[in-house]
Amino acid sequence: LSGNTSDKVSLQETIQKVESFKKQINLDLPFKWVADAALYTRDKLLKPDNKYSWLTRVPETIKQARDLLEMPGETISWQEQEKGYKTFSTSSNYGDIEQRWMLIYSSQSYQREQAKLEEKLEKEKAKLTKQLWHLSKEVFACQKDAHKAVKPLIKQQDLLGIDYKIEAIKGYSQPGKPKEGDQGIIKGYQLTGEVIENKQRIEKVLTRKGRFILATNDLDQESYSDQAMLEEYKDQQKVERGFRFLKYPWFMVDSVYLK
Repeated sequence: LSGNTSDKVSLQETIQKVESFKKQINLDLPFKWVADAALYTRDKLLKPDNKYSWLTRVPETIKQARDLLEMPGETISWQEQEKGYKTFSTSSNYGDIEQRWMLIYSSQSYQREQAKLEEKLEKEKAKLTKQLWHLSKEVFACQKDAHKAVKPLIKQQDLLGIDYKIEAIKGYSQPGKPKEGDQGIIKGYQLTGEVIENKQRIEKVLTRKGRFILATNDLDQESYSDQAMLEEYKDQQKVERGFRFLKYPWFMVDSVYLK
């Protein structure tokens, strides 16, 4: 397929072709289709006339999935699995199709994603601190102008914030030594502040790290356990590694040309 082909379309077409071919050769062997989130679509996969078995990742854009991903860890009845994984099974009727959802937590993935988030925060902090420093050098005619200048910086942030205050710059109307009793005048306003972390927002983002959701329409948890679901989903890596190997330039295979 072309690299521009949409997985949401091509995956469904491939399944239909193979299922049709199975019928032509009277192959009754049941298949389970394993794929990433591109397969999980309401208008194609989640149709009552789809009779095949599937296991796929649930897109995080679905609200029901986001709510599950953001559940506090201490409120979840986790089941310990091998190699640092934990799972939690629940049911779903998304798209009016009865299915099993399994929330998965990987300690290894969490550590990687946490490190990436911390690195990203440090870069954003440095950038915002520099912008705030430049802004603090400006003199504003009024407090309203100073507030207006800093608001766009605050709105751009998701995990950071700015704790700031606006101070008046006082001076005298005439140069030289001020006269007795001269209280001076306000010549402008300057902004001072510091970059702070949005602890609540960061904690919420961290809650989702290392987590993903698998879904299947195989409802028999005894014959198809949580561990089996996780292992079958991870087995995609074997296929992908094999396909990547075939595309390596040093894998010397004679090219075939059709004239």
